[in-house]
Amino acid sequence: MPENMGKLNNFQTLTYFIVEKIVLRGWGNVNDHVDAAAKANLKDKKYLEELYMMFDGRREEMVDSIVEFERYVSALEALQPNSNFKRLTVEYYKDNHKSCPNWLGGCALPNIVFLKLQSCGLSFHLPPLGQLPWLKNLSISDCDGIKIIGKEFIYDNNNSTSLSFRSLEVLRFEQMGNWEEWLCLEGFPLLKELYISKCPKLKRVPPQHHPSLQILEISECNKLEECLCLEGSPLLKQLSISECGKLKRAPLPQHLPSLQKLKISDCEMLEVSIPKGDSIIELDLQRCDRILVNDQLPTSLKTLVLWENQYTEFVVEQNLVNNAILEELRFNFKGFVNCPSLDLRCYNSLRGLEIKGWCSPSLLFELHLFTNLKYLWLYDSPQLESLPRGGLPSNLSELVISNCPKLIASREEWGLFKLNSLKTLKVSDEFENVESFPEENLVPPTLEFLHIRNCSKLRIMNYKSFLHLNSLHHLFIWNCPSLESLPEEGLPSSLYFLWIKNCPLIKEKYQKEEGEYCHTIRHIPHVTIA
Repeated sequence: MPENMGKLNNFQTLTYFIVEKIVLRGWGNVNDHVDAAAKANLKDKKYLEELYMMFDGRREEMVDSIVEFERYVSALEALQPNSNFKRLTVEYYKDNHKSCPNWLGGCALPNIVFLKLQSCGLSFHLPPLGQLPWLKNLSISDCDGIKIIGKEFIYDNNNSTSLSFRSLEVLRFEQMGNWEEWLCLEGFPLLKELYISKCPKLKRVPPQHHPSLQILEISECNKLEECLCLEGSPLLKQLSISECGKLKRAPLPQHLPSLQKLKISDCEMLEVSIPKGDSIIELDLQRCDRILVNDQLPTSLKTLVLWENQYTEFVVEQNLVNNAILEELRFNFKGFVNCPSLDLRCYNSLRGLEIKGWCSPSLLFELHLFTNLKYLWLYDSPQLESLPRGGLPSNLSELVISNCPKLIASREEWGLFKLNSLKTLKVSDEFENVESFPEENLVPPTLEFLHIRNCSKLRIMNYKSFLHLNSLHHLFIWNCPSLESLPEEGLPSSLYFLWIKNCPLIKEKYQKEEGEYCHTIRHIPHVTIA
């Protein structure tokens, strides 16, 4: 109804008003289903385009008897929408007696384009949705009664020759806790997007060809051993596979001409051979068993991540000199059989650099030349002693150093105080013979977040270093068992959040109301000391 029509005090006649969407909620609470369905008269509502049906309330006991079940099914049949109907969402429909309404999946809904079945107790099988001629988007989630998806999903007994799912473009299966097998994947000539997530018992996806497929995402399918064949998917743009612990081989042909994004993570048994593709802009491979790079990495890359894989081999010598538009680079050198050259020349484009397991005393490129570098993370590099000549880039906003003891020992040479864009500093390591941190004039006044972790020898926080930190919002201190006190003169008035953990001496002195020095931190709105 148009907004504010109720304010028309002299309004008498409404000639024409179209209702396009109806929501039926709490159908399980209706005492007389047949009478309610007859009064709804959805079949004659020719302008109705969208229907949302939620069966809740008494759904656990509403079909206990055969007589009640027959009345319930009759009511569902009477809820058949008009043939012009386009969008349907069904939630919490319970199928104890292995029956779905005949109009769902048959020729009664010839114009439906969107169908979502969520949290439905469908028993054993899905309705024959493959015969809906104009269905474009199908989502099935949290239907734990489904164990096998076979030919009944494609067509019914009366129609086995027509092309199934002839118009379907998007297909989603999510949170199907007992789904084990997908036996038939016929049809789907126009399928563009396929999403399968949180199906922990699913073992295989039939290796059918899908010439129109553009996006494939599979996640949290821990028993999946076999996946789609992508040899016949020349239009594939995005492939994402994650948390599929038993998958051993990625379904990747040698050449995917349209591929733009390849993301694979947390597949501990998976071997991945990076395909050729001149259009790849994002390559993100993390925590897999074996990565093979058979050719030069494409120069079109904007994101390159090779992180915590057991084994990474570059068959040909890699040189990133020509990757002039690279924006993010994350390398974990642990497991690298042969290291690529890091002679980076993406001075204007690189925004993020993360390196773990570097084995040389210094980085091999001049950091200060990367004028748009925003964050730099350096991890687990005990041999790294110093930053390159020229120091850090002036626009750096976040610096994280963890388990790089020799590098941290040279921290006063980094020139942090000159970095007027630096907002976040995270340090996690042992300080050699350092009892006070941060030193005076070490960090710039722009700093907003300061994280200090795993510094067993740290005893005090330097008051003078905090005097100019008028922008500091968050201070995190974790696992510093020797830390005795915070600055007696107090912390900056700008501080909004103070979080301290595993610092027993601090906990004793600064506990609320009881601690000797708790008054020095009362001005901070959010304080956690554990």
